[in-house]
Amino acid sequence: MLGLLVELGMYAFFVSLLYKQAAVGILSLLVIVAAGSFIKIQAPYLKNSPSLLGSIYVCMATVTAFQVSFGEGAYRTVQFTLLVAAATLASNYLFVAGQARRLKILKNMAIIISLIFLHVILYHISIGRFSPWKYLFDTKSAISMIIIVVFVGEDVIVRRLGIVGWILCIGITTILVLISGERKAYLLLVVIFLLCRLPALIKMTSAAIGAVLLIAYIAVAPADSNIARQINTIFVPDRVMQISEFYLIESIGDQSSIIRDFVNRNAQEQFHNNLWFGLGATGYQRWSRQAFGEAVDSGGLSMNVHGELNRVPVENGIVGIVVALAYLLAIGIANFRYYKKFNFRNVASTRRLLVYSFAFVICYSMFEALDTTMLTLILFLGFEASRLQYKQVPRVSPLLRNGVQRFRLDYRELTS
Repeated sequence: MLGLLVELGMYAFFVSLLYKQAAVGILSLLVIVAAGSFIKIQAPYLKNSPSLLGSIYVCMATVTAFQVSFGEGAYRTVQFTLLVAAATLASNYLFVAGQARRLKILKNMAIIISLIFLHVILYHISIGRFSPWKYLFDTKSAISMIIIVVFVGEDVIVRRLGIVGWILCIGITTILVLISGERKAYLLLVVIFLLCRLPALIKMTSAAIGAVLLIAYIAVAPADSNIARQINTIFVPDRVMQISEFYLIESIGDQSSIIRDFVNRNAQEQFHNNLWFGLGATGYQRWSRQAFGEAVDSGGLSMNVHGELNRVPVENGIVGIVVALAYLLAIGIANFRYYKKFNFRNVASTRRLLVYSFAFVICYSMFEALDTTMLTLILFLGFEASRLQYKQVPRVSPLLRNGVQRFRLDYRELTS
């Protein structure tokens, strides 16, 4: 019963993240903490470096709001406490429940992601929005998550549909992702495609054909094409604009990259003025309102800093940069330790969840503002890397274990 409550809390919290239902999210976390507290802590990897550094990362991204105000700091501290407590107890439950139950939960999550992705498509069709797909709460994150779902299921798809069917699935996924207008999903698709189990020749051929088609599309696309603009802004930054120019732009919400550039440039300047500890979590918003007055809110110029490359320095300073780099290094080491005993080309697609999730967190953090979804991804990746890192290192060396087993067999033969 307790395990079922933890699972239901996990499902409800996940859905609440994408549909921006804060009340449901808080209630879900409380359910996970309340039920999970009665399950004995048995997961030995909870103290491994990836999970600890992930928790410290989230702490610096929330609790440091005390530098802004007591009220903001108290609110963010509650957020941090609930998230880390729920992540710890949920991870412990997954360990206690066993591998079979864990796989069942992951399959259920994949079904939920697929249904949300379908809802995103149908909703935007119903309102006449061909692209971008970002007007249904924050469900645009499902566009990136569906990529992971598809590629984790690579082995199943190939077994049932063959290699041609698998390539067709990749093509359909690519078209839907391009239409969505999600830049982080563009990068994630490329990275995961390069990491998937397809032979190198097929990857190179597909990549070359895709690049030619993409360049041709950008060359002939209309000037107001959202897809072409999103692709171009990955490689070519927008022109630096003055505040007065923002109010002359129509549909500024569809051109958020222009605002992001303005916000991030100011954030970089503030990093040099607050070198070691930064402005604190949400500190840029307070600074921008003080610097530009009430006008910044009407144009969105005081929105959160986008991209951890910009946010961490301005809000957490050099100390935050060290913590973020240590976290990434710990995840990288966990990936290396887990996959080093395999020939990576032969690793089953279901076993690639860790490296695919690592790519997702990096792509997500490059473009998005820090939110509860990103904090949850950081914690999930940290605990998942710790779990796999623990399973990779046996308590007894293989040589000693094989020697003991051989001795037992010889002893049984002698005494039988």
